[in-house]
Amino acid sequence: MKTKSLRRAVAVAALSLAASVASCSSSSTNNGSGANCSQACAGALAAHCQNDTQATCMAKCQNPFPSCQAQFDTAAACIAAASWICVAGSAKPQGCDAQQLAYASCFLRTFDGGFGLD
Repeated sequence: MKTKSLRRAVAVAALSLAASVASCSSSSTNNGSGANCSQACAGALAAHCQNDTQATCMAKCQNPFPSCQAQFDTAAACIAAASWICVAGSAKPQGCDAQQLAYASCFLRTFDGGFGLD
């Protein structure tokens, strides 16, 4: 029972982190991610949420997990084309849950530590 609760808590935290990290994509790659970042930030800022600025969005435009670059790029491409709503004062992309979950699952494996969170 504790394991199931722990998995659920970790998954929720991971999704929150993935949403923040994947709100923009890495501008350091040469595969169009910089354009995805610009588009994602433009969409997020168009929602006019009180906590969002261009600087904070651009600061999130990085993937700290190189082994998850493919999942990150897929999520970033979806988010770049997403519609946005304000949730608790911050813009959140709509319709990219599966892509964000795939990225979150990938980076969770980085911290798995043998607990088998998959």
